[in-house]
Parts: sequence; C-alpha cells; structure tokens
Amino acid sequence: VENLRPGSVDKMGIGYDTLKKINPELIYAAISGFGRLDGFKGPDSHRPAFDIVAEAMSGIMNLVGYDDKPPSWTIYGMADIYSGLCTAYGIMQALFMRERTGKGQFVDSSMLDNMISLNERMVMLYSITGLEPKRGRLKHLFPRGAFPCKDGYIALNIPDDLVWARLCRVLEREDLIQDEKSKTGTARASNSDKLTPIIENWMKERTREKAENILNKNGVPVGPVYTARDVFESKQVQARKSLVDIDDPKVGLHQFARTPIHLSAAPEIPARPAPELGQDTEEILSTLLGYAEEKINELQKNEIIQIYQG
Repeated sequence: VENLRPGSVDKMGIGYDTLKKINPELIYAAISGFGRLDGFKGPDSHRPAFDIVAEAMSGIMNLVGYDDKPPSWTIYGMADIYSGLCTAYGIMQALFMRERTGKGQFVDSSMLDNMISLNERMVMLYSITGLEPKRGRLKHLFPRGAFPCKDGYIALNIPDDLVWARLCRVLEREDLIQDEKSKTGTARASNSDKLTPIIENWMKERTREKAENILNKNGVPVGPVYTARDVFESKQVQARKSLVDIDDPKVGLHQFARTPIHLSAAPEIPARPAPELGQDTEEILSTLLGYAEEKINELQKNEIIQIYQG
C-alpha cells in the first residue's frame, strides 16, 4: 500500500508493473489524488493532491458553511480518512478475487473518486433534477442545528411534521403544529427567526442531560454536542469500548479509538502499539519470503533494510 506522488515508486523500481513480474499474486494498492490506472486516467492523473483539494473538486466543500461566506473545509481530513476506508474495501475485493483466480491485481484508489461517492446526495439531485444544492440553511427543513442549554449544546433535527408535532407538545406550544407559519418544513424554514427563540428559551432553562432525556422520551431524537472530555467520559462510549488502552513503550499508556465494528463470532483482538521501524523486517524476510540469514545480514550491511535492535 502506498500513497506517494504518482510516478515516485516507478522511479524507485518498486512500482506495480515491476513487482507483479516477480509475484503475479501481488495485491498492490495505491492511493492518489486522481487515480492512475490505465484506461481511467484523466488529465489530472499526474498531479499530487491534499485532502482539501479532493474535498473542493468533489463538490463537498461548496456545500459546507454559510451561503454568505466562502466555501469551508471540513477540517478533520475527510478525504484522507475516507480514502483509507475505501482502499481497505478495495483490497478485500482483490483478496476475494485472488482466492478464486490465484491472481493479484492493482487496486487504484482516487481521493477525488472517493469523495464524489461520499457526496452522493449532490450527484443524485443534480442528475435527476438539474438543481445544484447550495451551502447555507436548508430552505425546506427546520429546526436543524445546535441549540444552547445551561451547560452546553443539544443537536436537534426535525426531519418531518410528525416529529415537529412531538417537539411542539414538549415545548407546550401545540398551537404551532397546525399554524400556517410552522406546519411544514418549508414554512418553518421561512419563519426560523420567530421559531428559534421559542426552542432556545426552552433549552436554556435545562441542562443538556435534562433536555436530552425529555426530548428522547417523547420521540424527538437528540444528542448532546460533546467536547473531547465528554467523549472520553461518556457511559455509552465506555460500554461500547470505543476507546482502548494502548501501552506504548515510548509514550506510555493512552487511549485511542478502536476499530468501530464488533463481530459476534470473532474474538476481540488485544490492542497493541504500532511496531517500531524495522521491528518485523527480519521475521517477514525469513518466514514469509524465505530469505537466509546471510542474505538478510547482507541487506542490512548495505543499508537496504533496517532491523530494529530493541
């Protein structure tokens, strides 16, 4: 697996076309900004890219932020993270195919492609209606957003009139259920300036926990907007074991996010720190590749490989 600038590994003599001649069963995955597989190369295939470039060119960045402000970046590296997930899925497909055919292949993962697939709502809307979704508040949906409580914020989304009626009953404003200015999502969005204070006043009188319990109990799905500390202290996060303890010899014991999927028939694999540079080199060369000790020593002497000394 590599994500170097297109052409870099070929110059080093370790590109897929070179390595597949040595091992036809090789599965070689490459993440690039715009893809590099022959037959699917575009005019940008040679270009490098960062996360923000893929977000921008996929249309996602144009949808993030307010309509009176410039487009916004999602900040947390969505294209980088999601491309890793997509590539892992592609590798699994290639492994499954190799089980059937005995042949390896090149897994071509484009950050731009990955982000376009994630932006399916924009693609579907434009393809079917010709309309271009815009950033900013939705014109057909309200309320939707974070509302302040005594000790933080509650995330609230009212997707339809049924849930709106439930919210109105909680707010003790049943008159708003059939009011022409609030009975539909479009009407609520048009009159959000009048409805927002009603919701905010109710929220501000309560803590996040109190508001969350009341609303969820009455069929209005909400959740508190957590800080980092809140996430670490969450009983739900702890029960799911979403964070695991990893004792690294260099930095000590800390918590990290675990693989988010639980399998009913598979045992939990203990979390461990990443290996040191060269820690597994000797084992891989000797057991998986069958290199003799003399050959390994020669590679190390010539500084072709590095073996961790511990």
